[in-house]
Amino acid sequence: MAIKKPATKAVAKKVKKTIKKPAAKPVKKAAPKTAAKPVKKPVAKTAAKAVKSPAAKAAAKTVKKPAAKAAAKAVEKPAAKAAAKSVKKPAAKAAAKTVKKPAAKKPAAKAVKKPAAKAAAKTVKKPAAKKPAVKTAAKPAGKPSKATVAVYNHIRNIMRSAGAGGDPVKGLRQSFDDYAKVSDETMKLSGSMNRLTVDGVPCAWHTNNDTDTGRRLMYLHGGGYVIGSPVTHRSLAGKLSETSRARVLVIDYRMAPENPFPAAVDDAVKAYRWLLAQGLSPAKLAISGDSAGGGLTLATLVALRDANVALPKVVAMLSPWTDLTGNSETMTTRAAQDPMVQKVGLLAMAALYLNGKDAKTPLASPLFADLRGLPPMLIQVGDHETLLDDSRTLDKNARAAGVDVTLEVWDEMIHVWHLFHPMLPEGVKALERIGEYLNGKWGA
Repeated sequence: MAIKKPATKAVAKKVKKTIKKPAAKPVKKAAPKTAAKPVKKPVAKTAAKAVKSPAAKAAAKTVKKPAAKAAAKAVEKPAAKAAAKSVKKPAAKAAAKTVKKPAAKKPAAKAVKKPAAKAAAKTVKKPAAKKPAVKTAAKPAGKPSKATVAVYNHIRNIMRSAGAGGDPVKGLRQSFDDYAKVSDETMKLSGSMNRLTVDGVPCAWHTNNDTDTGRRLMYLHGGGYVIGSPVTHRSLAGKLSETSRARVLVIDYRMAPENPFPAAVDDAVKAYRWLLAQGLSPAKLAISGDSAGGGLTLATLVALRDANVALPKVVAMLSPWTDLTGNSETMTTRAAQDPMVQKVGLLAMAALYLNGKDAKTPLASPLFADLRGLPPMLIQVGDHETLLDDSRTLDKNARAAGVDVTLEVWDEMIHVWHLFHPMLPEGVKALERIGEYLNGKWGA
C-alpha cells in the first residue's frame, strides 16, 4: 500500500521488478534446493537408521525454521550462492559419505561371515565326521570279505555243537580240533615239526629253511586252559617260525579240569628254564601265545621275574585273555560281533581252570599282577573281540608300570584271526608284523 500511492508508473515498474526479481529467485531456487537436498537425503537416511530418535525430530525443526529464514534473507547477497554450493557439495557429500559408510558396514559384515562361517564349518565338520567312530558303528552291518564270511560261518557251525555229548570237555576239545580245520590249507605245515619232551612236558619244534639257529621263540597255545594242542596250532606256529626266522617251541602244557591252575604256569616255567639250560642267551629268546596262551605268557613272565630268572628279550601276545573275571565292558558291547568267545562259555572254562581259586589271582589273571620289570611286548587284538578290553587294559597297566608296550587293534578281526592265515590276508600280515617286531627287538 505504501508503494502504490506516491509512486509513478516508472517507479511502479521498477518496484515491481525489484519485488519480483529478488523475491522470486531466492524463494523458488535457493530455499527449495537447500531445504530439499539436505533434508530429504541425509536426514531421511539418518532418521531411518536412527529409528526416529529425538535427535531426528530436533534436526527436522532446525532445518525448517531457522534455516529457511536465513536462506531467504541471504539470497540477495553473493553469499547465497556460496551457501547453496556449500550446502550442495560439502554438506551433501559429507553427509552422504557419513551416512553410507556406517550403514553399509561392509568390512564388519565380511568379518562376521568369514570367521563365523569357517569356524562354524570347522567346528561342525570335525566332531560330526568322527570317522573312526562312524566306521566302528558301521562295521557290524558292513560287507566283510568272502574269506572272513567263510571263517565266521565255520566258527558258528562248530560252536553250535561245542561241548555236545556225554563228555562236555571231550566235545570241546574235538570241536577245537575241527575249528582249526577250516580248510585243508589251514592244517598244512610250514617248514618242519619235531616232537620232543622237555623236563616231562610234551613239546614240538617248528623250523624253517631261513631259521636262525641262535634264536628261540617259546609258544603257548590258546583254548581257555581246557582245549587246544600243538596240533591245533601247528600251521600258525610254522608260519610264525617263517616270519620270525627263529625256531619255535610249542608247549603242550597240562590243562583243566584234569590239571587246574597253576599247572599250566608251572609247565611253561619249566620249558623256559630248559631253554636257558641249553646255553641260549636270554637276549635271543622270546615268549608268545594266543588267547589263554597270551594270558599264560604274561603269567609266566611274572613267575620268572619273581623267581629271579633272566627274562626273554621280547614278548608277543595274540588276543590275550588276561582277566578271568569276565567283567570287561567289551564282553557285552562286542558280543554280537564275536562269533566264538562269549561270556557264559568263557566263565565256565575259567571255573574249570581256577578250581575254586580267586579269579583275580595274579598268576591266573595277570591283568591284576605287578608288571614292573617285564620286557618289551607287542599286543595284537581284533576290533570284533569280546576280549578287546583285556588288551586295552593290559596296555594301560603295562605303560603305568614302565613297560615298553605296543598295542595293535586290527579292524574287523575276530579272536585269534592268525589261525586262519591261509584264508585271511590279515592273518598273514599280522604274523609278518610279529616277526618284524621280534627281529627289531632282537636286533636283526
